[in-house]
Amino acid sequence: WLASRQDVVAVLNGRRGDARASRRSPLVGLVLLGAGIAAAVYGARAGVGDNGEVLIAASALLSVLGMILLVPVVVVAVARLARGLPLPLRFAARDA
Repeated sequence: WLASRQDVVAVLNGRRGDARASRRSPLVGLVLLGAGIAAAVYGARAGVGDNGEVLIAASALLSVLGMILLVPVVVVAVARLARGLPLPLRFAARDA
């Protein structure tokens, strides 16, 4: 995003004016994370001769991509939970 295209009043009020995150990306993240976990379990049971190590490596990639897509949901959940906490704990949640 460019600074020249931001709404000045929104920025001064602490709002960036960004659009809401799509609802589809957390679902895709859950599917990728589930597929990664399933591939890891299958790869661990397959053994060395049956390309188990390739499945485990692929499962790591799928799991990381799924977790990246789930980050916005986790950040919103932590922000909602931290709303009622005392100030030092809100700072800790914000900086975590």
